[in-house]
Amino acid sequence: MIDYFIDHPILSTVLAIIITIAGAVSLSLLPVARFPLITPPTVVVSTNFPCNRVRSRTHLLGNSRQR
Repeated sequence: MIDYFIDHPILSTVLAIIITIAGAVSLSLLPVARFPLITPPTVVVSTNFPCNRVRSRTHLLGNSRQR
């Protein structure tokens, strides 16, 4: 039977096109369930410095004019 398709390449091509079209039509007719809305995760970072004054933090980080 495989020899028949080898000997008739036009029939093989037409059959392949028909199968492809049938697959595309059936794919569009398949029911697809909708996915729920997914919200991306949120990351919150908070820190506590032992000294909350602005002068002490700038002293620890260094003055930008000194560089």
